[in-house]
Amino acid sequence: MQLWGPVNAGKSSLLNALCGQTLAAVGHEPGLTRDVIEGSFEHQGFTIRLFDAPGVWAGGTALDAAAQQLAHAWRQQADLTLELSPTPVESRPWLLQSRADEQPAGAAPRVSVHEPATLRALKDRLIEHFFGPLRRLPPGRRFALHPGLRADLAALSEGSLNADELRAKWLD
Repeated sequence: MQLWGPVNAGKSSLLNALCGQTLAAVGHEPGLTRDVIEGSFEHQGFTIRLFDAPGVWAGGTALDAAAQQLAHAWRQQADLTLELSPTPVESRPWLLQSRADEQPAGAAPRVSVHEPATLRALKDRLIEHFFGPLRRLPPGRRFALHPGLRADLAALSEGSLNADELRAKWLD
């Protein structure tokens, strides 16, 4: 899952809060994140991997342009993009009003690193999205596919990958 949004939307702060540790630098200066930072958290017995990429902005340096290209490339590969907006916005799937403790309430669901209930609600929603009914099974009965295997099985069903290639990659 990738965190997406403008600079200073709270993406790095949210990454740190969800993961329970400082992985990314945070501050009021725009553009602190210039590379993709990976983190993960466990919730309800499942692990979610997330990525914080540079924020969207109109910076003028070559370094800023490279950071934007990197963010867009990672976004295209993400299983899910969680978009953050620091200001109230119209509600749509996987768009959250971030920095909710600093802004008036808006239409979109809110998340704040200072409000544990909003972080728990987001984690619950992510677990439901990625694992659905699987989360209701006892841990010994859970079976989840690696995202790469899931993609390869889809390619097999579409005919763009053959069974021998699949076997060689995953079973040999």
